[in-house]
Amino acid sequence: MVVVPGGGRAANRVRELSQAGVISSDVAHELALDAMRQNGRYIFASLSAPVKLLSLDEMRRRNVDLGLWVPTSREFNQSGMPRDWTVTSDSIALWLAHQLSATHLYLLKSAKPRSNDALNWSNQGYVDTYFAELLAHTDCPVSAVFEPLAR
Repeated sequence: MVVVPGGGRAANRVRELSQAGVISSDVAHELALDAMRQNGRYIFASLSAPVKLLSLDEMRRRNVDLGLWVPTSREFNQSGMPRDWTVTSDSIALWLAHQLSATHLYLLKSAKPRSNDALNWSNQGYVDTYFAELLAHTDCPVSAVFEPLAR
């Protein structure tokens, strides 16, 4: 199992700064990836699970029991995905699932989707706008698992 974490509140703040023109889109992209890495480390620490930050090459070479993946800049650039806010961790996870020929992708979300049709999730604002384009080119099944956020 490979965990692709979202960037959480830190990534949301980066998005706000980017949209306000305070930081460039390139800087925002790198900061959002950093937020994903930090959030992933926090998730593993809160589970008292040892975290192994994986590279794409490592995952392709061997089986992984449990690991954390956030693309490096090089890996992201090789993916061909846009370096903008049309792509979030949802699309990044789907791209990875396709690359690894995963049997299933589970998206852990804080809300339930309005429909079970993942192709419509982008239109509903449930996932990023690039997700539907990627999903149309993969046969990896996708499910949403939702856990309401504690307030």
